[in-house]
Amino acid sequence: SSAQNFKRGINQDLNYLKEQGDEAAKNTSIQEHLIINDSEKLTQLLLNEKTQRSIGLMSVTDSGGVVTGRTMNIGKLGENIFLTRPLGRVIAQGKSDQSIEVTYGFDPRQIILTTGRPIIRDNYMIGALFANRLADDDYATTFRNNHLSKGVEVVFYNKNAGIYGNSFSDPSTR
Repeated sequence: SSAQNFKRGINQDLNYLKEQGDEAAKNTSIQEHLIINDSEKLTQLLLNEKTQRSIGLMSVTDSGGVVTGRTMNIGKLGENIFLTRPLGRVIAQGKSDQSIEVTYGFDPRQIILTTGRPIIRDNYMIGALFANRLADDDYATTFRNNHLSKGVEVVFYNKNAGIYGNSFSDPSTR
C-alpha cells in the first residue's frame, strides 16, 4: 500500500542519511579542522561531503554542541544544537540517533529528517556531525519518484504551520 511504501521510504532515507553521515564523521580532515576550530575550512569540507554523498544539508559542532560549520545559513555559527534541538540532546550524551523534527532557526514550517552522531577521535568526543534533509518541495518530488507508485503524490504537513513540502509543484510530472 502507499502508506507502507511511505513509511518504508522515510526509513530508507533516514538510514541513508545515517550511513552517509557516519562515514563523513570519520573524515580526518573534518576532525582536524574541528579541533583547531577552522570554521571556513569545515564549511568547505562539509559542502564537499554534502555533494559527494547526496545529503541535503550538514552541520558540525564542537564537543559542547556549538555549531562551527554548516552548509545552510553558512554565516550563522554559534548556535548550541545540544540545547536547541531534541536530537542534539541525545547526541550530547555520546549516542547516535535519528529523528523527524520541526527545524530550529529556519522557517518554522519546515520539517527535517535529521541524523546525528558524535565525532570520536582517540576515544574522545571532539564534536558532532548532523546529516539532514529538509522535507521541502524538491524532497517531496524526489521521495515520490523513488518510493511511491505512479500517480501517488506526497505532501509534508506540520500541524502548527500547514503544508511545507509537496510533490504537486512539478507540473511536468502530472
